[in-house]
Amino acid sequence: MIDVHIIGSGGLAKELISYVIDEVSPRYNIVGVWGDDPFNNERYMDYYRGTIKEASEKLSGAIAFLGIANPRGKRAVVEQLGDSVEWISYSHPSAVVSSMAFIGKGVVITPQVIVTSDAQIMDFVFINTGGVVGHDSVVGKYTTLFPNTEVCGDCVVGKDVVIGIGAYLVPGVVLPDNTKVRAGSIVWKSPERAGTLSGNPAVLVK
Repeated sequence: MIDVHIIGSGGLAKELISYVIDEVSPRYNIVGVWGDDPFNNERYMDYYRGTIKEASEKLSGAIAFLGIANPRGKRAVVEQLGDSVEWISYSHPSAVVSSMAFIGKGVVITPQVIVTSDAQIMDFVFINTGGVVGHDSVVGKYTTLFPNTEVCGDCVVGKDVVIGIGAYLVPGVVLPDNTKVRAGSIVWKSPERAGTLSGNPAVLVK
């Protein structure tokens, strides 16, 4: 098994702990979890080792998963830790990830996710349960896809984007960096600028 740390101590970090320890054929051994807010549940405190600042001082060369969902939070922590950790990606055993897809570093792919042929998942992307990324689509750095989202084929999703629960991008849509798509929205055409998209058809509301 590979010894690994988890950076982050919120909901995603707790989910990562459970995914790792519940694997039928274990691949990883969690040696520590680091975050600025200790867990709100005693069951996870045995894993807690300290703050992000302490991690930057103690984890030289350690292997780590990024257990943070918020794009801004992800970016801040990655920049704070610099080269002090070796980021690796986690893919749940139930996920279906094409061997022809590209998966960057620090990516988290959770249960029942599907990533198809020639999709590109860039560094530090989080795809939550049931998410789908279609062929030839690109999902940019630090972006988060919440549960049951679907990015159809030939889409380009920028950096630091948040796609809400159950939202849907039809084929060929391009989302600029820092765009937010509200839960349940269907994006039929590319927006003219970054902002918040909502509705069906989704329109810019902010």
